[in-house]
Amino acid sequence: MASKPDGISYYYYGFWLLVLFIWSYLVQTLWKKYLSSNGGTRAQLQSPPTPPGLPIIGHLHHLLLGSTSFPQKLHSLATRYGPLLQLQIGASKFILVSDSNFAREILKTHELNFVDHPDFGSPDYNIYFRSGIGTAPYGWR
Repeated sequence: MASKPDGISYYYYGFWLLVLFIWSYLVQTLWKKYLSSNGGTRAQLQSPPTPPGLPIIGHLHHLLLGSTSFPQKLHSLATRYGPLLQLQIGASKFILVSDSNFAREILKTHELNFVDHPDFGSPDYNIYFRSGIGTAPYGWR
């Protein structure tokens, strides 16, 4: 017959998991504060407005909760925060552009600033330094 696991060990691992979570959150917060305080020598770009988010999931609760459809939720966020808005889902940040003039400006006028592939890891340490088909910069020919 299988023995029942000890209840104390569950509390013990749960306690250390909570301590690890709080410690990593504090280290991340202090690291961001340190980086923002030392970066004052160069000009800081202003981020687009963003709705209030939660620590791990970001703005996912704004997009999933409620009875309206997904496009209606995006429209309500755009009417509340403006035509250019920043959303964060997990660790990924997105820019929501809901005005045709802004979209034309981004996609036509400043096209070369936005068409490059994202960096997956550090391309400096890859074998071929951004020469693969998925990591090559735009206009590599």
